[in-house]
Amino acid sequence: MVVTIDRIRSMREQGDVDQALQAALVVLDNTTIDGRERAMVMRECGLCLRTLGRYDEALTWYERALKQDGVDSDVDLLAKLHVNCGVAHFRLLQFEAADAAFAMAEQTVPVDAYQTRFMLHTSRAKLYRNSGRLSDAHEQALLAAVIAESAGDRVLRGKALVETAASYAYLGANEEALRDAYEAARVLEEASTGVTLADAYSQIYILLHGLKRHEEALQYAQMAFDHAINRGSELSFVIMACNLALALTDVHHDERGLHLLQSLAPRIAAVTSPVARLRSLSVMGQMYNEIGRFQESIDVLEQAMAIAAEHDAWLELNNIRFALAQAYSASERYDEARLYVQAALRDLERSGGAVTKQYVYNLVFAWRLEASCQRYEDAVAYAERAWEAQLALYTDSFSRLAAALHMKYKVAERERELQRMQLRATDAEQQLEQSRKELAEVALRHIERQRDESNRRRKAVFSEADWLLFERQFDATYRNFAAELLRRSPDLSRAEQRVCTLLVLRMTSKDIAAILSCSIRTVEWHRLRIRKKLHCEQSEDLGATLCGMAFQSALQS
Repeated sequence: MVVTIDRIRSMREQGDVDQALQAALVVLDNTTIDGRERAMVMRECGLCLRTLGRYDEALTWYERALKQDGVDSDVDLLAKLHVNCGVAHFRLLQFEAADAAFAMAEQTVPVDAYQTRFMLHTSRAKLYRNSGRLSDAHEQALLAAVIAESAGDRVLRGKALVETAASYAYLGANEEALRDAYEAARVLEEASTGVTLADAYSQIYILLHGLKRHEEALQYAQMAFDHAINRGSELSFVIMACNLALALTDVHHDERGLHLLQSLAPRIAAVTSPVARLRSLSVMGQMYNEIGRFQESIDVLEQAMAIAAEHDAWLELNNIRFALAQAYSASERYDEARLYVQAALRDLERSGGAVTKQYVYNLVFAWRLEASCQRYEDAVAYAERAWEAQLALYTDSFSRLAAALHMKYKVAERERELQRMQLRATDAEQQLEQSRKELAEVALRHIERQRDESNRRRKAVFSEADWLLFERQFDATYRNFAAELLRRSPDLSRAEQRVCTLLVLRMTSKDIAAILSCSIRTVEWHRLRIRKKLHCEQSEDLGATLCGMAFQSALQS
């Protein structure tokens, strides 16, 4: 079954998404597999649908996978499914549901599952940026960066740099953002990861676009689009296409960007995520603004604003309001322009108090708008606020960097503490293993001393006094095991409890039969009854299950 899942995953990662989806559905229909394996195949179905931009269907598959038997016992798979649900909710602009799913993942993700933890932090960073929690987004990006560094994985490091670059950009630290974005591109080029590399190029484009370096921005937008057009997810393709269209408009000031989006309209329309439609409408409105078709810009942007407001997509809503203010101002409809720029400013001010470059742009635009309307008192007030914000933006850059370094130190310290906890758990497991071996040796020596072939079937090797002494030693090592065993199955007989105790010591049926003075067939019958009473699957190793239960009980004590 592992080979089948690996083959499906390989097809998906190589770009044969439709084929991978069909193969996964065939496995679910025609193969008898246990609950955990079924959940893994269902997750692959969800990942295929997510790549195709069908996020509502992907979410359905993730949620079905969570309900499968055996998922709770695989904490890494459980955490991954919660993260996948969170990403799907986020792409459907369901921010509260996404945050709740990520919180569930954080409660279950194992300490040593660095890839799952990395995926959790990067997904949260994107969510927090889009919902206006810029400081929280920066913290999550730094957490992801520390995990990538400690893991020594180049691809993860490149992805982490993309996230920190985006985080710095929204905080207004453009120099640091460009540094991380260029480094991300370099690392990912060396790793030859086309899909992720498109994200790095896209981030560089966004930064260069904000700095008005349009010729360079167009170059990176084209590179991002070329990498995403055949290999990326459908949503990634839509975003890269919109970036390229904007870049073409910035450089040429004509309708080339619009023509590009119009030529790709059928493929964009096939992506079910509202993020795709929202992004394409927002970009079209900005392009109409750039080429002077203001009424068409207003019509398109108002459609986009309705989608953003419905889903409370803070980041896009702010950008759309600013673009609408520009369109109304250019149409000399100053009252509408003032309403939109004021709403955009209010949104930015409730984003956690961080002064960003976008906030300065809005203040400068409001200042010029009021001056155009000859509202000079208001214009002066906006000009003063813009000056103070600009001053804060640059004079506080050092303090922001210091805070970022401090956060990185705290995150690194947290990672070291987690590693120490993991080492302590490993030491405890080794000590328990040593105790188990010693107990097993004691029991086997007792068998050898007292085994007498002539009376083996008439006299028990272990007397009741022997059992009391042995069980006292066992309970000293594996505290709470007996209580946990009875909690899970109160109807276990005394003989079955003793068989469980000896199975924890990894004894064979032959040795257990000698200790209990019964036949091997009787021991096998006991094992079968124990398996049924503990609800163990036929494929599970009963001894391993009981050892795990004993180990957990010992650690909790």
